[in-house]
Formats: sequence, C-alpha cells, structure tokens
Amino acid sequence: MESASAMSASNCLESLLGAEEASRFLQGWPGRPSWTHSDRAQWPAFLRLAAWSDPELVDTLHAGPVDVSRGNIGQYPVRGASIKAWVCDLGLAVRLPDLRTRLPGASEWITQLEAELGAPPGTAELNAFINPPGVGLGVHCDPSDHLLIQVAGEKTLRLHPNPAGSDVFAPHAVSLTPSSAVAVQYPEGLPDWSTLQGRGEEIHLRPGSIVYLPRGTYHETQGGEGPLCTSLVLKFALPTFVELALGYLREYLLQDPAWRRCLVATTTAAAEAHLHGLLADLGGRLGGLDAGRILATHRRTVTAANLRPDDRLVRNPAVLVDAAPGGGLRLRANLGRGRSRTIPLGAAAMEIARALADTRRPLAFGDVLQRWPAWDPTALAELVAFLVRSEVLVALVPEPWACAAIGSCASPTSGGAHELR
Repeated sequence: MESASAMSASNCLESLLGAEEASRFLQGWPGRPSWTHSDRAQWPAFLRLAAWSDPELVDTLHAGPVDVSRGNIGQYPVRGASIKAWVCDLGLAVRLPDLRTRLPGASEWITQLEAELGAPPGTAELNAFINPPGVGLGVHCDPSDHLLIQVAGEKTLRLHPNPAGSDVFAPHAVSLTPSSAVAVQYPEGLPDWSTLQGRGEEIHLRPGSIVYLPRGTYHETQGGEGPLCTSLVLKFALPTFVELALGYLREYLLQDPAWRRCLVATTTAAAEAHLHGLLADLGGRLGGLDAGRILATHRRTVTAANLRPDDRLVRNPAVLVDAAPGGGLRLRANLGRGRSRTIPLGAAAMEIARALADTRRPLAFGDVLQRWPAWDPTALAELVAFLVRSEVLVALVPEPWACAAIGSCASPTSGGAHELR
C-alpha cells in the first residue's frame, strides 16, 4: 500500500493528468467535458495492476456480485461465475462495483483527490467496466460526474451533450422508460437516439486515456481489441441544490405535528385545506432559513472543528452510559444487550459525558459551553463530537420549528435549545 507521505508528495490530479492538463481540468470542473492521454508511470499503483488486462487474474480484484450488460438491455446483478466467464465466454460487459475500499491504496488516494477537487468527502465511488470486443453500453446519461480512466485494452466512446442543456440530473437510458423526475428536466422532450454513431464526438481510448464526462452527458461504449478492455470510473455524486434543500427541509418539517399528519383519501377537501395552510406557512419560513446551515449540514460528520454553538443534539436512549467497574466510561448498545466498550476518560470528562447522556430534551452545543464555562471550548467540542460518533448523541437539524403548528392542530410545538437538567 502506498504511504500517506508518498501520496502527499505530489498532487493526485497532477499525477493522473500531468500538471498542464490538471490545470485545464480544474478550470472546467465541474461541467466541461475533456479528454487527454497521460503518462501511466505517474499513476497510483491500483490503476497499474497487471490483473486489469489478464483474464486469469482479474477475479482476484473483486469478490461478490457484479452487474452484466450488453448494448441496450440494461444492467443486471449476477453472481456465481467468474468475471472471465461473463466477459470472455458469454460476451457480456461487466461492472465491478465498490472498488474504493477493495483495492490497496485506492481509498486514501481518492480521499485526497476529493479534497483537491473540492468534492465533499465520500462523494467519489470507484467502479470498473470490462468489455469484450465489440460490446459495451447503449446510449445513456448518468446523474453523476464521471472520470473514466482506461487501464487496459482499447475502447470506443461516443458522447453527445444533453439536448436539455447543462446540469441535467438524469439517470436516463434512451431504451428505457424514464421516471417523471427525469422527464420533467427536458422541456423540449427526450432524445430518441438508438445510437450515437454519426453524431456527437467519437473518442478512441487506449491505456492511459482519461475522459471527464459531466453529469447528463449522453454516451455509449464499445470494447475494442485485447483480451480485456478495462476502464476504471470515478463517479462523483456531487450534491445538487435540490438534494441540499429537500434533505434539510424534510427534517425541518418533521419537527411539526401538522406536517406529520397522515393523508386520508376520503377527506380530500379537508386535506387540501390543511396542505394549503401548511404551504402558506412554509412560504413565510423559507426566506428565514439559514443557507449556510443547509450547506454545512449536508452529509456532515460532526467534528470538534465544525461544531457551532447553535448545533442541536439529543441523547440516544439505546446507548447506556456509566462508569466501568475497572475505570473509564462504559458504553453499552441496545439497552445494554448489544456491544459494549470502555473508553478511558478522566473523571471530569466522564461527569460531562454522563450528564449529556442523561439529558432527555434536545440541547445546543452552546448550552454545553455555558454549563461548563471552566472547560476549554475546544476540549468540550472534542468530547461532544466523540459522543456523536459513539452514537451517545444524535445531531439534529440546527433550526428548530419554534412556533405554533397551524391547521387544526392548535397546540404549539416546542423547539429550541434547553438547559441541561
């Protein structure tokens, strides 16, 4: 496995593309397609494995189910045969999923690449596509940005800009019926191309070729000559503003009983009136929501560095917290019937941890700072972040509902921070 020092000695993107091409790539990232050919000698080791081009060795790189496809038939999960059998004997294209944690050195390298690209940690997924000669995937586009790295054999890639413009968030195969969420993004209707041959760009890939496809770019592939035609694809699931807002709004609205009310089909008029009132109230709230908080909360891991005073937390009653017989803080999952572990903590830190675990109502990190003013704020943040990681505390959306519910539910809902007791 490559060491962290070896990785940090050079920029990941530069090692992949070369310095000049990396600079051009960043100017167009994300959103502008590009392709180049680079020096494989600078690539990380997991991209240069001999097994990518050897039918007898490729099975050593992945164990478990794979997806198979051929042209426009779609992708189907299968298991029970070797990759060589699916590709060489049956003539099917194969996708090997979830390779980021399976290939030595891949996860560390990809984590650094995410940081260089400004992508949230965990955004990138690594898959491999192996094509027999003349076989590939039919015309489709993906909802994620793709960085395709040709590691073995040759391949033809045809691509075409999305007719609906840039930033189309669409998992769409032209041969398959689209969802309404996909179709609504095409104001002039969906494309009906059975192939991209003769239209758009045609790129001939060989080992060392790298192509960046922005989300929504239509493309099709066809394997060329060689025992194996292998492409590794880094799929970047960059969050959209739709996902950011809806993910946050769902938890924000769930704080209010009026939004949690069940819809009963026999009371359509009442349901319409209730929903109309909810939407009217929401319209007045939306402008007051904190955009910075929505951005910070998405896919967030609570750390000492990013805790803010108005971050809200609530205890997890499933985890029991007490002093271990031999010293230290004991955490027991599933009301004491699950896994148990002991954390060495000083007496003062144990007192705070047990107090937080005994606090039934939601509280803000600012409450913790006020309750223990003699403590260094950074040390308190580290302790609270540890308790979140250990599932003693659950992080909540920062903004409480904090006003009366509307509609026929007249009682106010409580919100905001509460003092420790």
